[in-house]
Amino acid sequence: MTEKPTPVANIDGLSRLVESAMGRATTPLPASLITQTGGMLRHCLRRHLVGNPAHPGIAKMAKMGKCSERQARRNLRVLEAWGVLSAAAYPKGGRWATRYWVEIDAIKQTLIALGCNPSRNLVSKMGQVWADMRADKRGGKCPDKCPDTMSAGILYIYPSKKTSAG
Repeated sequence: MTEKPTPVANIDGLSRLVESAMGRATTPLPASLITQTGGMLRHCLRRHLVGNPAHPGIAKMAKMGKCSERQARRNLRVLEAWGVLSAAAYPKGGRWATRYWVEIDAIKQTLIALGCNPSRNLVSKMGQVWADMRADKRGGKCPDKCPDTMSAGILYIYPSKKTSAG
């Protein structure tokens, strides 16, 4: 059996700890919201490791939350309202799925606001995941969160301006 790379293991550990902490909320949270949050964290943060925003689609989110697509949409709106997920591109959807970006700091703030009492282990795991995703840890390919993608405009070579001597 092969072991997971350390950053992926950190992400999985973080999502399990977040799910556990959400279960301790002072006002009980729906089970689908807790499991969908953990699944979204695993999916999105793994995509973020390579510098890309995630676009799971509503059917995949429903599978993560073990709920209907309608409930998955409700859960998604809650995560957006908390600031845990933010739309990085195509916020209205349409032809392309909305791209999401996870805000790790917002997770901690939300857990505190919900009365979940995040443990020191959870906070340190957030720091490890944040360090894994920093651009300089990935080689600093592209600081704008997209090291593996390049638009065609970047390759365009502008014609040099000719100066007339005369």
